[in-house]
Amino acid sequence: MGSIADSLNQHSNSIGRLLDKLPSETREFTHQIQDQVTSLLEVIASHTQLMNQNVLSNLGFHLQAMISEAQVALDSTTKSLGSDVEGFTNSLDAVVLSWNSRLVGFNKRLDVMWDESFARNMALDQALEKLEARVSDATSQVDTQISKAEKLQELASETSASIKSSNAQMANASQTLSNEFTALRSVAQELQTNLTQMPRFALDFRWIRGLTGAVSLIVDGLRPSTWQAHLVMQVVGAGASGIYQSFSLFLTFGCALLFLVTHVFRLIAHLARTLAGWCFRNTKELDDQVIIK
Repeated sequence: MGSIADSLNQHSNSIGRLLDKLPSETREFTHQIQDQVTSLLEVIASHTQLMNQNVLSNLGFHLQAMISEAQVALDSTTKSLGSDVEGFTNSLDAVVLSWNSRLVGFNKRLDVMWDESFARNMALDQALEKLEARVSDATSQVDTQISKAEKLQELASETSASIKSSNAQMANASQTLSNEFTALRSVAQELQTNLTQMPRFALDFRWIRGLTGAVSLIVDGLRPSTWQAHLVMQVVGAGASGIYQSFSLFLTFGCALLFLVTHVFRLIAHLARTLAGWCFRNTKELDDQVIIK
């Protein structure tokens, strides 16, 4: 209705502008038309106002009904939403409580795991310290064993050297014994020859020169530090030649006995000295091995 009134006002305004342009004869007629239009506009405005009042009243009733319905719906929705919110809050509280209990249990497990890991770390550190101590002990023992092995190797080399020297000395002693036995055999053969020739010179008194020669040779043979077999053979040979020249059988026999006795004692002393040195070296090596162990 407002749009119709506006359009009528616009038409009346346009009509007024047209009337200004029309001649004077038609102005009265136009004024009448304008008055009628004005009265019509007033009637339309009054009707429009009444209709607007009715519409507004109806609209107010409708709005009030809608508001009441909306309020009822909102109340029901609010109640349901409150119950839902309360249930959701309760469920959230239950979830929070369950999570709190789980967190408490997880914290306890973490504490237990931390304690166990700390204990294991301590045990591992102690085991590592013990292992390091054992490794150091083993290293020291290995070094000690290496030093002992080196000492044993040195002792073995010294022992082998001493054994070689002892073998050489024994070989020399055996060679010396062989030479001495050869000399003894020669002396025995010479004595046997002299004994077979003794009856030929039983009444020959020229034995003094052979005696003095034999005694001087014996004295000359006893002067050196070594008692060699060839010197004794010279003495025995001189005695034998004296026998050929004089009756010196008993002196030759005494010289032979002296040679035998002194040579036997010399051999015994040499063997005893060699055995004593070998036993002393072996005893010393055994003592060194015992000290090393």
